[in-house]
This record gives sequence, C-alpha cells and structure tokens, in this order.
Amino acid sequence: MAVDAARGRYVTGSYEGTARVWDAESLELCGELSCGFGVMTVAIDAARDRYVTGSDEGAARVWEARSLELCGELPCGSWVLSVAVDAARGRYVTGSDDGVARVWDAGSLELCGELPCDSRVLTVAVDAVHGRYVTGSYDGAARVWNARNLELCGELPCGSRVLSVAVDAARSRYVTGSLDGTVRLWDAQSLELKARMWSLPESQWAVAGPIGKSPLALSYRANEHLMWIVQDPTSQRSKPVPYEAVDVSRL
Repeated sequence: MAVDAARGRYVTGSYEGTARVWDAESLELCGELSCGFGVMTVAIDAARDRYVTGSDEGAARVWEARSLELCGELPCGSWVLSVAVDAARGRYVTGSDDGVARVWDAGSLELCGELPCDSRVLTVAVDAVHGRYVTGSYDGAARVWNARNLELCGELPCGSRVLSVAVDAARSRYVTGSLDGTVRLWDAQSLELKARMWSLPESQWAVAGPIGKSPLALSYRANEHLMWIVQDPTSQRSKPVPYEAVDVSRL
C-alpha cells in the first residue's frame, strides 16, 4: 500500500493481480490497475505523477496517475518484492526474488545497473541525503550502496531476514526490521549499530544501546508509565524511573 498525498489517494495491491486506487476522503474506488499477477508492492512517483507496482511474475509496471494508463514495464526476472523511487536522480529501484536489486531510469524505463545482493531482496529504501540505496535481504543482511556508481558501501548484519528498511534522514540513521523481532538503528555515516529494540511480554519494549560508557536496556511499561532501566540486560535487577527522565535520543 502507498499514499498519494498530492492527489489525496490510497493505492493498494492485491494478490489476485489488481492494484486499486481509492479516494482518501470518500474512500470510494477511483479505478483499477490490472497487473495480471499478484501485486507484491506499490510506490508513488510524485515528481512524475506516476504509480509503480511490482508483481510476482517478474515485472514492475509504471502507471500514469492521472489517467491510470500503463506507461511501461520493467522486466525484473523474478518476483518483484519491493520498489522505491529515487526522486533526486530520476530512478526506480526494484528488489527481486532472484537476489538482485535493479536500478531503472524513470524517464526511459531502461536499466541503469544491478545490485547483487546474494539472496532475495525483500525491501529497498532510498537515502537521498547521502546518495545511497539500502537493500534488505533474506540472508539477514542489509546492504548500503552508492547511488552514483552502484558500488557496495558496506553491510549491516541483522541476524535474520531483513523484512523492512527505512531511512531516518533527520537523525542520519538507517532502521532495519528483522524476522527475529528486532529493530536495529544504524548510523548512516559509520554504518555502526547504535541500538536494538525488541518486544517483551505484556506489551513491553526493550531498547539496548550505548548511553555514556554503559550499555542499558530500557523497556517501557504502558500501564505504569515507567521506564525500567537495567544496567546488565542479562540480570533481573532493575530500577523503575519516570518515563520522562530517560533521554532515548542519546542512543
């Protein structure tokens, strides 16, 4: 699913082979994009007023947002699991089940290059500030690529399948979500791990990362509005403090 903020629409993709465009106010159907095969991912190209869909037969399709007509297809070889738009460079980035992320020129729809990721590419994101692409793969690694020359900048070891990647441009971070239930925060400059977050029983969350010289584990208890601070995450000793007293932004 994707949000077309400029036109006030939602775009959904369905496994029966149709992407649907909905009015965000009335929630009425504006039209359908017949993709023929299961729609795995949807993205919005606001600069060119287009929608981009990725399907499980191996093609990404580019659609005119005004008329909902097909502009062209991007042959990706296998299931297209993720699509991202690089507005600054005028490109589309697709991630496929064959382990390759592909970079396409948004104007000509021709292939600019490939990013070999070794295993199926489940998610793709664009870092416009640093001029990079970030891919997340089935093998448990997120990879950071230079958008100019398409060379690998480094890898982010995430432990298990990387299901989601996001770019926090304001804080210069990459955020990855993995099958093991862990969210990891990475410094976009050094590519070093800054913190890990994971769920706990009874709707709690824990955060582990360096604050000063000591690693801390923090878990928020919604029912008591307390943050539990544990100096040693493996110990049972803990001390409750007011939620407002903990500066998580220092992670």
